[in-house]
Amino acid sequence: MNDDTPDPDRLARVVTTIVNQPAWELTPCSDSVASALDHATTDASTRAELFFDHEGTDARLEVLLPSTIPGSLCDLLVRHSLDPGLTSDGGDFVDGLQRARAAIVTRNTHEYVQPVEDPSILLRATVPAPCTDRALENLFASLQQTVGQVADLHGRIRRPIERTISQGG
Repeated sequence: MNDDTPDPDRLARVVTTIVNQPAWELTPCSDSVASALDHATTDASTRAELFFDHEGTDARLEVLLPSTIPGSLCDLLVRHSLDPGLTSDGGDFVDGLQRARAAIVTRNTHEYVQPVEDPSILLRATVPAPCTDRALENLFASLQQTVGQVADLHGRIRRPIERTISQGG
């Protein structure tokens, strides 16, 4: 291990905690956990990626190993889009949606999490090297609450549209 690669045991503990989260399922398109850990702790010039889908919502967690932040183990991105076709320059509606989603992230804040005002990326988090198991569990409780509330927001936006369509024209 060189100075740029994270401690293998610490990184393995964090990744194991993520894999063991019941609401997040490792996707088949991901590297294997073992190969991602091996890559992240032996070659800091590139990053390994693991992807997890959230059961019950359309949120996706991306785990990027190792972190690009010195003194950190990994970076997390949560993608949770109302519509993949929305872009950041979508006008007042998209601006309001981004602010509402950022408010949900901020309300359920965890010290590792930052909201991202983007129509597809909900938040980013950086897991520091000195991270306790309790802090990780609290992080995932916060993520669980956040994606649930954003899914509810998305549903409240979609329902009137779906109701109008089902009533016909």
